[in-house]
Amino acid sequence: MDGARGLSPDTLTIFAAAATQTKHVRMGTAIVPTYPRHPLALAQQALAFSDIAPERLRLGVGPSNRPNIEGSFGISMQSPQGHLREYVTILRAALWDGKVERQGRFFTVKGTLPRVPHTPILVSALREGAFRLAGELTDGALSWVCPVPYLFEKALPALRAGAAKAERPVPSLVAHIPVAFSQDRQAVNMAARKQLGYYGQFPSYASMFAEAGFPVSPEGELSDALLENLVIIGDDASISEHLKKLLASGLDELLVMPVIVANAKEERQRLARLIGQL
Repeated sequence: MDGARGLSPDTLTIFAAAATQTKHVRMGTAIVPTYPRHPLALAQQALAFSDIAPERLRLGVGPSNRPNIEGSFGISMQSPQGHLREYVTILRAALWDGKVERQGRFFTVKGTLPRVPHTPILVSALREGAFRLAGELTDGALSWVCPVPYLFEKALPALRAGAAKAERPVPSLVAHIPVAFSQDRQAVNMAARKQLGYYGQFPSYASMFAEAGFPVSPEGELSDALLENLVIIGDDASISEHLKKLLASGLDELLVMPVIVANAKEERQRLARLIGQL
């Protein structure tokens, strides 16, 4: 996901280049921030990708966070959930119906695509309202640094409630799961704080952590208990077994990310092999 630590290369451009070198690999963004990019402009980009690699993109979008949107882009981040609802409604009409005409609070749009790519749309979700929105409107919810108990107790019920309200099938929950190839919990916690600790500084994440039962310190530091509920540790076999149990317990998909403890290249390669063997 795009964070607040600096600007990175455009994901969809990289994916389009990669798609020309592959034939079957599916690609998914997590996430394209909505505020800096007009929904019709993103629909045009998704259409171009579909022409290059049909049915191989899943488009993850979300509001990102206030320090990034207001601090980096200088865009006022008003009503993130209302903005996301309107954004996804426009994007879905463009990508699935091929035409859209809407006058709303944030956007006034009218346009037609020459082809309809039917690109699945997923949204980032942190609190229950966002998971309900995902259930109502999208093809999936993308969690981020949410403890697994929170996903089962808060996120999944909200996702299902949103789908029931809209009388549609429950979309997928894609659970972000950090893993570390180490048995040393203290070393893992240190590495996880270095890699993920800045999320405790964001009020939205701090509120989610507190609701999950793991409040951050007044300085925004993540507790050991929170990190132990976030990061799976162990060797290849134990991590693989843990991931399989999560899938069997009701999580639809896993977005697995390495927490680097000692050797970034080696640990990323180990994780790639492990995922390929699941």
